[in-house]
Amino acid sequence: MTLTAALAACSSSTGKPETAGSASTTAPTRRVPSEPLPPSTPPSLTTPTTPAFSTAKDGQNYKACNDGNCEVLIRKTATITLNGEKNTATVQDGSLRLADSDGYVSLSGGSTGVSWGNSGGPIHGAILKAGDGDTVIVIITTRP
Repeated sequence: MTLTAALAACSSSTGKPETAGSASTTAPTRRVPSEPLPPSTPPSLTTPTTPAFSTAKDGQNYKACNDGNCEVLIRKTATITLNGEKNTATVQDGSLRLADSDGYVSLSGGSTGVSWGNSGGPIHGAILKAGDGDTVIVIITTRP
């Protein structure tokens, strides 16, 4: 009978020997404290350095303005040639200043547009499509 009890003890479902006549007990499960979770990283609070503008038709290709018709994005400064005359574009606080050898015109967020030209020469027009900080999109047109 001793052999039978020993065989029965070895064939228990837990794989642990049981002693005859004693109740099966389960050892308490020991919980291991989990590692502390790393602090969650807050979402990025960075602000873009350049405003999200719609795309200018001619991008930053200022040569597209040579014929007097363009839509360009200007950051800080640019040189734009209109009908052979150089114009210096300066952007500050979302406003645009276009200067040539005879003077300058300015456009700001509330402007609907400006026009300028020399007597007997073509008339240029500019509309500020978007402006923020040191970046603007301007539409320039020229008519005889």
